[in-house]
Amino acid sequence: MRPGVPAPVAICVAICVVFAAARTGRADDQARRQVAVIDLSADDTVRALADSLYRALNRSDVLRNPDRRGFESSLTGPLVDEDKVHVDSARDHRVAARAQLFTSFDAKAAEKEAGAGEVELQAVTPTAETRALYAELSLVHGLALLDRRDAVGAACAFALTHRLDPTTQLDPAQYPPDITAAFQHAIEAAPVMAPLAVSGTGRLWIDGRERGDAPGTFDVEVGDHVVVLTGSDRETTGAAVRVQGTHDAVDLPDVPASDPRRVERARLALSRAQAKGDDAARAGAMKELAALLGVGDAVMISKRADGKLQWETWKDRAPGFSAPKLYTNQQPEDLLEGLAPPAVPKPVEDTPKGPTVPFVRAQPLEGEQSWYQRRWVQASAATGLAAAIIGAILWARRDENVTLDHDVKGM
Repeated sequence: MRPGVPAPVAICVAICVVFAAARTGRADDQARRQVAVIDLSADDTVRALADSLYRALNRSDVLRNPDRRGFESSLTGPLVDEDKVHVDSARDHRVAARAQLFTSFDAKAAEKEAGAGEVELQAVTPTAETRALYAELSLVHGLALLDRRDAVGAACAFALTHRLDPTTQLDPAQYPPDITAAFQHAIEAAPVMAPLAVSGTGRLWIDGRERGDAPGTFDVEVGDHVVVLTGSDRETTGAAVRVQGTHDAVDLPDVPASDPRRVERARLALSRAQAKGDDAARAGAMKELAALLGVGDAVMISKRADGKLQWETWKDRAPGFSAPKLYTNQQPEDLLEGLAPPAVPKPVEDTPKGPTVPFVRAQPLEGEQSWYQRRWVQASAATGLAAAIIGAILWARRDENVTLDHDVKGM
């Protein structure tokens, strides 16, 4: 009589072995620190270096790639300045508006071009440059309205021009007296203040200057204003509003920024802080970027003043940033070396005196794994064991017509 084998029991044993090996692998993954590769050079040739670092992280026993995937393209290649497209477009509209007004003498077309340029700038974070550009567009807008006999609209546009750029003046040699007088009257008029309620969340900018956090109510002059909301976690949105002193309000919807967009912003901020040598801004941008990526370690590649590549590491613990080093085609493992936990030296065994020296088995260094502890060895062994068990069962039952739903009994 041949001994019987309970088929379901054997299959369950094999599956348990495989899952036990998988759990061991997952535990090892949790112990390995996640590392991001950040390119601040905006050099396309760095993509190959970044890829080699990712492969080295896959081979490492103590480091690994970030769990949050999909940001690789946001961390290499050209730095994305989301405002540049809008600013460039606004410049084009300024040129077109001036050409329509002073060359084609088409005030209506000039008004349209100037208004389109203003809309472009309502989608950017205000700077001194964009304030001056908006002031130029508002001036052309006002001149076009004045030519079309809209004195009130022109006065509002001229006053906004002055608030954006108080240095703006009309050259009497270029403009006739009636136009220069209208401009001067608008900017010298005594301001009348009124409350403006702003809905939406984010950092509030009115006429290109920070006014605090929204939502809220803010005192402004009666007349035309440009209101913008910004924030690292939202899309920049803005609007033009005419305040008349009668329960004026502007509603700017909350538009969350996508995660890749937020990574692009933090990377750009990090690059600009590094270029300026602003250590505080660099530390803040790196902390924000690390939080978005879910990492505590990073390798950064940037360019020196002479155009050569350099690299440095960052940890979310002391000492933070390492000193930058010149990149001279080092191996990827060399760039990651400063992030790996230091190896613990093997203890020195005292050699006993006498003719006989007892054999001492070398102990693996702390942080390293013996060959039989590596995840791929365990996984392969588990898979082989499962296959062997199942194969043995099938061989033993080769002459029997049974299914896995029945116990196999020997005869």
